[in-house]
Amino acid sequence: IADGLNGLSIARFKGDDTEATSGNRSQLDPSLTFDMTAAHSMVFVAKMTDTTSTGVLGGKFSNTTTRSYVDVPAGGGSIRYRFGATEITGTIGTDWFIGINAYDGSQYIKMYVDGTRSTDVDAAAAGGTASGAAFKIGSLSNGSQFADMDVAAIGLFDVDLFNSSYATLLAAIKSYCASAYAVNAS
Repeated sequence: IADGLNGLSIARFKGDDTEATSGNRSQLDPSLTFDMTAAHSMVFVAKMTDTTSTGVLGGKFSNTTTRSYVDVPAGGGSIRYRFGATEITGTIGTDWFIGINAYDGSQYIKMYVDGTRSTDVDAAAAGGTASGAAFKIGSLSNGSQFADMDVAAIGLFDVDLFNSSYATLLAAIKSYCASAYAVNAS
């Protein structure tokens, strides 16, 4: 959609609302060989347009203990990063937000949403692993939990952006998103 946010184009995903049927739900399957069992980060600048049902922004999913994906639960108001048998949550409003989610490759999952960094969660202690299924944007790998969302930016990184070695890159991502999309990325 041209001129979707601050004069920039956006992508619109239609999931479970009345505009979408099983024949025209939106999802992207980039067929990435993105290794979610190693250190990685996912960045989203998005706005949920319907939170009646749980909507997945992106990631990989095989089952409830083999997964690495980001979603917004039904009812909205929060964002979750679900990795293996555990999850971390943050608070979102009804407008555009920035979410940065990371796994350090061995133990902790991390989250940053709209200027707030959540306490890291020990994913290793909870058990479970990342999924090797297809990486999807807009739904789970198995084609469920389609999201109704507008997306301005998606970034996938094969590093933990919260690792101090990548502080300059993380600061640049936040700065760009704050200036380009006017999200709270302080």
